[in-house]
Amino acid sequence: VKTETDPTGGSNYSIAGTTQLLSVAYALYAANSGTQGAKGDSGVSIRNTKVNGDSLFVTLSNGQTLNAGNVRGLTGATGGYPVHYIGENYGGGIVFFVYDGGQHGLIAATADCPTLYNATAIYTNGSSDGLLAGINNTGNMGRPGAGGTLEYVVKDACNSYYSISGGIRYSGWYLPSKYELDLLFQQKNSVGSFNPTYDYPSSTSTTTSTGNAASVWFQNFSNGNQSSTNNYVTFFIRLIRAF
Repeated sequence: VKTETDPTGGSNYSIAGTTQLLSVAYALYAANSGTQGAKGDSGVSIRNTKVNGDSLFVTLSNGQTLNAGNVRGLTGATGGYPVHYIGENYGGGIVFFVYDGGQHGLIAATADCPTLYNATAIYTNGSSDGLLAGINNTGNMGRPGAGGTLEYVVKDACNSYYSISGGIRYSGWYLPSKYELDLLFQQKNSVGSFNPTYDYPSSTSTTTSTGNAASVWFQNFSNGNQSSTNNYVTFFIRLIRAF
């Protein structure tokens, strides 16, 4: 979050001393504002902060003033742990979804896996959908190295991919579920570097009447359309991890 102190804004609350409070305020704004949540407006910055009594007030660059609530309550509610926000560089990637007041969420890799993939058989052996469902779906995929099917090439990508940030090597990446992939699309501008030419696969398969996985849900990152296919397809992979 970019912060600027407006010298005309009255009694400014020291930005240097309130990193956690500013993070809380921004996380609340990102989680609860329809404008931020829908558009992923990474250009919003904190323009000015000041305290009236025990309440922290934050003025944003779009003109909105946010009452972040009681200062003591903000710090106490998190138990002193950092509060994370959409667009934050954290955990080897970029945060694109937060819940539990910014204590938990999802992180996207900063770029697609480097290879443009092809698959002839399209399934992932995972029909779960929803928040964190991609973890189980990815875990249920077939063995790496077999080639041919989407689940094999994705399993290879998940097993080999890692990122390094601040000298720490981050692994544990997985293919998002259909629901998680849509959350990622909603914040595509905050994360960046998506390719609009090819659809991105989720780890959620559709099922036939007999319960066999038949096809996989994909999402177009140009228009947001989600569709399922079981035909030969060319695709990029964007992995995520949870915190």
